[in-house]
Amino acid sequence: MNKRVIKIITFILIIVGAGLLISQMAAKQKNYYMQSSGILLLMTGLYLLSSNNKKKSLDTQDDIAKENQEEE
Repeated sequence: MNKRVIKIITFILIIVGAGLLISQMAAKQKNYYMQSSGILLLMTGLYLLSSNNKKKSLDTQDDIAKENQEEE
């Protein structure tokens, strides 16, 4: 998939998950399945976001190491 599509899906998961959690916390009658779904969506979105950033930082470190080797 395109990186931009994955980023959009990630942000949608985070927003929907946070929205579910906030709405269920404010509700008088709590639906624990909805709260669990909100946590699951939020954590999945955060995991995808952090794993993409880790790949970028590793790629950047590899590029820096290659540049340093070329300079020597």
